[in-house]
Amino acid sequence: MNTTTQPQSKQQSESHLRRLFTAEMFVGESYRPIASAIIIIFAIGYAISFLGLMQYVAYLGPGLGDELNFQPYLSVFDQFYSSANVNGLYLPLLLFVGLSVINVIFTAGIVMAGYFLYPRLLGKPFPVSVLFTYFSLNAICTVGIFSLNAMVGLVALLLGYDFMAGLNAFTEFLIQLRQWAQQVPTLFELPAWLAFFLITMIGGFFHYWFHRLAHESRVLWLLFHRTHHMTPELIQPSAQAVFNAFPFFLFAAVPYVVIFSVIGKLITAEPLMAYFVIYKLFSAFVNLFSHQSALYRWAQGKWVIRALSTVTSEGVYHYLHHSAETDHNAPRGNLINIGGGLFFFWDRIFGTYRPVTDYKPRVGLQGIEADEMTTNPFRLAFAGIGQLLFELRYCQSLKEGFWVIFGGSDFTPQKSCDYVLKAKYNC
Repeated sequence: MNTTTQPQSKQQSESHLRRLFTAEMFVGESYRPIASAIIIIFAIGYAISFLGLMQYVAYLGPGLGDELNFQPYLSVFDQFYSSANVNGLYLPLLLFVGLSVINVIFTAGIVMAGYFLYPRLLGKPFPVSVLFTYFSLNAICTVGIFSLNAMVGLVALLLGYDFMAGLNAFTEFLIQLRQWAQQVPTLFELPAWLAFFLITMIGGFFHYWFHRLAHESRVLWLLFHRTHHMTPELIQPSAQAVFNAFPFFLFAAVPYVVIFSVIGKLITAEPLMAYFVIYKLFSAFVNLFSHQSALYRWAQGKWVIRALSTVTSEGVYHYLHHSAETDHNAPRGNLINIGGGLFFFWDRIFGTYRPVTDYKPRVGLQGIEADEMTTNPFRLAFAGIGQLLFELRYCQSLKEGFWVIFGGSDFTPQKSCDYVLKAKYNC
């Protein structure tokens, strides 16, 4: 009896697992109220939490922190408050508080406007299925990263160490890297504004090439950056967060922390947190338009938004970086308006700058229509890993296997399987 039930149980579990990765998510208009509630809650939470991400290296922070932490923002507030008490000048404090309040209101408003104005501006409601698919994808990737850390904690527990120490091992490792960077000698004592400019520009150079490499390297594209470009209709909650990319962000965070921390310490002994916080508060007013399909035409028609987007090297210009149009894609993907630094300096130097278009380009993955994309968030989350494992399993030679991993993103082996497609379109 056991000999028959065990194979059946195994077959049933395999069948359930297969269905988990092949089933499509069908979410109709009846879920619109839930979708609208998600947008409102997300918009408010995102606007407030952004104040705790000013130092976040994934947001091109200066290597001063990598966790949601309001302390850097509050420390800047304390600087203004203490200065006001000493000098009796409360105007800078009031301006800082006013800028913060306006930032939160504007951020929440733009996030909601990108969804609720979608029907009026684009003639159709934002697809509920897209929101649920990519919002779920973001959640799965977040859980995936936590699970990797939990596995380290479990290994630590099995080896006789504390589980929490293992769980937080990667965060502690990044903290140690930042502390190590503080041992680097400061070569220049520059005025604060000049130090801020140089840190932003030199750090932007490395960000430009890291970002570009994430498009041109096959393994980085599939495991790290492709999920950020999957979304066929962009609003903030449906845009896959780069710093949640599973599983590769854990490795990508290391060079960012090291380089940004070292650059900052070489140029100035002061962390310049006030400069970065104020810059982030201003830049948010235009960078929100980086991932807003419905608001693209409106934003590109405003010279103020275009000008400020040029300053931050993001904003409405970044939307073109998500374009799936043939004119905006090279053999190795979309390599325009990559960003980094100020004034699109590095894009202009390396020939990847492109002005905004009068029309709204189609976004998503080049060569794949929206109706061909799977709506299964599990399939999307593990598409890159699945494709690489499939190609390595069926590669024709060691040489081909080498290029599967180390080749450019334009390399295609003799046998491949793209799991971002629905199962009926796939191999």
